Amino acid sequence: GGGMVKATVSGALRVLRIEIEPALVTGGDQEMLQDLAAAAVNAALAKAQEGVQKEIAQLQQTMLTGMGG
Repeated sequence: GGGMVKATVSGALRVLRIEIEPALVTGGDQEMLQDLAAAAVNAALAKAQEGVQKEIAQLQQTMLTGMGG
């Protein structure tokens, strides 16, 4: 979507914010706006999931290090 629609998702996979370029709203192309919103949410969810996985890996490493492993 070229950044025309952006979504922010928490680590708990909840949509926190959706930003839409004003030109899309005045353009009147509802189907395109819906497609861009879905793509933005999916991209934000993937990014949030990556962040959660990194945190889990760091916690596991910390726990192993603390156990002398």
